[in-house]
Amino acid sequence: MRILRHTVQDEYGLHARPASQMAEICRRAQSEILLRCGERSADCKRLFSVLGAGVQSREIIELRIEGPDEDEICAALETYILENGV
Repeated sequence: MRILRHTVQDEYGLHARPASQMAEICRRAQSEILLRCGERSADCKRLFSVLGAGVQSREIIELRIEGPDEDEICAALETYILENGV
């Protein structure tokens, strides 16, 4: 299992555009990917699940990635997050 932690930088939190792009990356994965933020959690392959978590700016998210392609997906998500100021 890989765990990626990140403090959301976007002033609007994890809103539609970044959530959609993250879900698109996750849908390509064979691995299970769970977003956790405090007591809330979401299936990262489902856009409305991610949006339903209601992640705000400056909240810490944790992405738990487990499966056969966890290293590749973790790297892809980390790159996306850092390059796009999520």
